[in-house]
Amino acid sequence: MISHVVCRQFADDLLDGLHRPSDEYRLALYTEDATLDASTTMYTPKHETSGPGYSAGGVVLRRVRSRTADGAHLGFADVVLLNTEIAARGALVYNKTRENRALFVLDFGKVYRSTAGEFEIQLPPTLCTVR
Repeated sequence: MISHVVCRQFADDLLDGLHRPSDEYRLALYTEDATLDASTTMYTPKHETSGPGYSAGGVVLRRVRSRTADGAHLGFADVVLLNTEIAARGALVYNKTRENRALFVLDFGKVYRSTAGEFEIQLPPTLCTVR
């Protein structure tokens, strides 16, 4: 089961000041057999999707960060994979630089498939707000 949630590990890490803007953040895709929820602590290859156009460990995310009067917001640009033959039910956003620590689990709501085509993941504009 995949739950759309902020990982508890990420909340703890924020309090410890662990994550940095210059770190490498990644998005890994998972099949419907994966178990990802608030208790997920780090990236795992177990039940990660596989197929042409996708590599284990996922894709590097382009970070979009903004500061406004109401706090700092953490978000990432949408991801488009080309020429893929994959299926995914959800994703894990994690910090590769910091021992693959988990940040967010994304539940797509159903299995999405691509056959020799484009696979697009539209990320929420703000995954986290710190006030």
